[in-house]
This record gives sequence, structure tokens and C-alpha cells, in this order.
Amino acid sequence: ALFSTWNTACGIVEHSGYLTEALTEDGHDVLVIGNVTDGHEPLGFERDLHHAVSRAWVWDNRHWRESHVDLEAFAHILERAQPTLLLVQHHTGFLPFFDFEKVMEAASRQSIPVVVEFHDGRSVSAAQKSRLIELGAALIVHHQDELEGLDPQELPRASVIPLPVRAARP
Repeated sequence: ALFSTWNTACGIVEHSGYLTEALTEDGHDVLVIGNVTDGHEPLGFERDLHHAVSRAWVWDNRHWRESHVDLEAFAHILERAQPTLLLVQHHTGFLPFFDFEKVMEAASRQSIPVVVEFHDGRSVSAAQKSRLIELGAALIVHHQDELEGLDPQELPRASVIPLPVRAARP
């Protein structure tokens, strides 16, 4: 499953869309757990028609006060879908950190491994990254300096993968 902004104007939406397309082409079933689109101008419904999409969280990018995860709905989605992995697209502007912790805890209760991909890792403290590792997450950052401050014993749970550029398929 992929926890991400979805079908709204956001660069991470584009990244998640390309990633979802590639995973689907490689034979994976991808469930997108996207943000509720209330208050957002949808980009259209093509991606929603081609991928399974459930919505379980609010992204308030207008007032920056009301962002939150509906934890009951999120846990229900995980229980019904039983994903083999949860990939969380992280940006500090999406949710308060404690909501990301709650997402991790909900996945952990169902024994679902979690990978957190940071899109603004320099804005996330080493203590917060360590907390996600403590909760069982593997981390992906896009620059080496985003790992500064992590304990050397935590580094095996973190990978530096440069943000990909989408290449046209032949």
C-alpha cells in the first residue's frame, strides 16, 4: 500500500503516480491510501480509475491546522487490504509528526513492514527519524546529509536513493 497525497496539485502526487504505475507494470497490486480531496481541486479521475484508492487522511494545505489521519478508517483499510508493505510518502507539510507515528503504530499492530520515503528529510530531526526506526520503519532519503545525527547502529535501516527522474518508456 502507498500512503501519499493523491489526485491533487502536489509534486509528491506526481512521484507517487509514476511509482504506482511502475509497480503495477511490474505486476504488483498497489492500494493508494490517499488524502481526502475536500478543499482540493482534483486533477481528474484517470489515476483513480486505474488504481485502487482509499482515502483516510486530511491534508489541510490552506490553513495548516486541520491535517490528520482517520486512524479508525486507516486501520480498517489495512485490515481489509492486508498489504505486504506500507510505503509512506513523508513531507512535514502533510501531517503533524505524531500522526506519522500513529500510522506506523497501526501498521506495526498488523505486522505490516513500513518504509518511509522522506521528501524534505532535512526538515525532520534525527530524533524523529530515530523514532520511526524504533517503531520498525526503514527509511529512504534522497541526500546523504539527511542521515546526519542518526546513530551508526540505525544506518542499516536507512538508504540514500536519489530522487528519480521519470524516463519515457520506449
